[in-house]
Amino acid sequence: MGGVMEPPNMCEQRNRSSPSALREHPRRHPLRTGRRLRGLVFVLLALGATNRIVSAQETKADDTATLEPELKAAMAAREKANREGDTALIEAQMADEYVQTDIGGRVQTRSEWLASYFKPLAEMIRAGDFQWKVWEETDVRARSFRDTVIVVGKLRLEGEGAAFVPGRDWVKAPGSRLGPTTLSFTRVWIKRDGKWLLAAIHNSVPPPPPASK
Repeated sequence: MGGVMEPPNMCEQRNRSSPSALREHPRRHPLRTGRRLRGLVFVLLALGATNRIVSAQETKADDTATLEPELKAAMAAREKANREGDTALIEAQMADEYVQTDIGGRVQTRSEWLASYFKPLAEMIRAGDFQWKVWEETDVRARSFRDTVIVVGKLRLEGEGAAFVPGRDWVKAPGSRLGPTTLSFTRVWIKRDGKWLLAAIHNSVPPPPPASK
């Protein structure tokens, strides 16, 4: 789930206004410039809204009620598919450009995440070797940008029957328990050809609460 450019100094402005500078920097097409500016404004607005979502602490209410029914249905179906190991549905909901960042900072493509994380776990779920005892999403908030929706929240997990080992991914471990653990997530959904697809996920472990004085 960069810095802001500083304005040029006066020397640079004088150089740019000189005849030689004008020759070196031909006038840009106004239509292209306008498109670039509109794209930059959209990105800045999206980032600003996301920061406000993450920092908001005033309520734990789920504010996804105003989302499109099709998106809400897709989100509910994905949660069910995760719990049941439904690989076909998980794949069908992922955009080709999907990218995921896990709690260790590893970035994976669609095929990498499916091969190393979800498919091995899904096989253990369907075989009865692993079960999610707890899969609970809380503090869920969403912001819409036309055909793009950013969803943030917390995910509490607790499972039994396998362990996730860095470098080896999922390892069957009868009787062992995974968690309980709580993750913070950011998910990006996009609407393409009338269908909502998951384009990106970023998971992280929230910092511990500050120590009381």
